[in-house]
Amino acid sequence: MCIARAALVFFLLLGTTARAAPPSYGSLPCGRSDALFDHVPTDLASVSGIVPLGNLNPPGHTIPTRHIYFYPTMTTPGDVSTAIAVKVLSPGKAEIVAVEFHAGGPKWSLHLKPCKDVSLYFFEVDKLAPAIAAAVGDVSLGGVVFPGAITAKPVSIPLAPGQHVGYAQALDVGLHDFRKPPHPFVNPLRYQVDIPVLLAGFPALAGDPIAAVVAPRIIP
Repeated sequence: MCIARAALVFFLLLGTTARAAPPSYGSLPCGRSDALFDHVPTDLASVSGIVPLGNLNPPGHTIPTRHIYFYPTMTTPGDVSTAIAVKVLSPGKAEIVAVEFHAGGPKWSLHLKPCKDVSLYFFEVDKLAPAIAAAVGDVSLGGVVFPGAITAKPVSIPLAPGQHVGYAQALDVGLHDFRKPPHPFVNPLRYQVDIPVLLAGFPALAGDPIAAVVAPRIIP
């Protein structure tokens, strides 16, 4: 009887531990609703302007951009270097599935998924929040270097709505919803990416197992 009771307690504890594991939002079905987020990505009172989708900004963007720009309040209007650093916040329950460290910035990019078929990204993050930095750890351990001195690392970090993920002086926010068909004026050939073919063009990456995992997370 004592052995049976001990075994029952063990399995109950095991079940409690399993239920307490962080959810993997990136693998959950999305459903049909577009109401996936319930929190703003930063304090709007500290934002001086938002540039909408489709902005042309050569030479960096010679075709319409796929993200919007948040510009915080600037000491000198128009000079981004004088912008205040605002907190970057999770817009809802989501999972960070990949991070990129751009050594030339230095900057960070964060790739989030609230569910399987929707991905959201933050570009131009200057610094990670302490909890996120601790969860990411050394980006070179478990990461892979892509051309342009970009180190990408697959991660699984669950986020609560409004959770602090980093700081930025200028923030790019983009979203891809793969539940929806492309608009009829879009040429699909411009957006299709064959990951194995892409990696085959870079001998150092072609056989790298980490590159094969992280590339689809950062290149939708």
